[in-house]
Amino acid sequence: MGFAWPIRKLSESELRLTNKGHSILMKIAFRIVFTIALIFFGTIAFFYYGAVSRSRNLSRFLQEIASVEIGKTRWQDWRSEVTGAHISNVEFQCKEEICSSGLQADNSLLDRLGLPSLTTARAGAAFQNGIAIEIYVLFATSRMDGMGNHHDVASY
Repeated sequence: MGFAWPIRKLSESELRLTNKGHSILMKIAFRIVFTIALIFFGTIAFFYYGAVSRSRNLSRFLQEIASVEIGKTRWQDWRSEVTGAHISNVEFQCKEEICSSGLQADNSLLDRLGLPSLTTARAGAAFQNGIAIEIYVLFATSRMDGMGNHHDVASY
């Protein structure tokens, strides 16, 4: 004959206490799960914005740069195309008869995490008297020394 726990019927007040305790534990468990999920998805969003959106922004700007033809493309037309593409952080500036636009992006967030080396990309176009005269795309990769300073390893 095995051991059996004594079974007794719970009173109505004991049932209410048990249900209240159960619902409180469920609320606490839900809040913990919700907080962990919020932190997890917040972290993913932060890394997405910091890493992927910069790359995508540069890629879209490079597509716009590819449409520039030296001696043919007009400043006002190209500027309105770039503005219409909703590319963030594009710099537009004019000094006398020379206007230019450019975009710089890097992977500084990933570099701070120690993943890849710091890579910086800069692309732009220059216009003189409203006509395209120059297109440039620069890439520079650097490594950090023991003192925390970045030194260029390669530039393209």
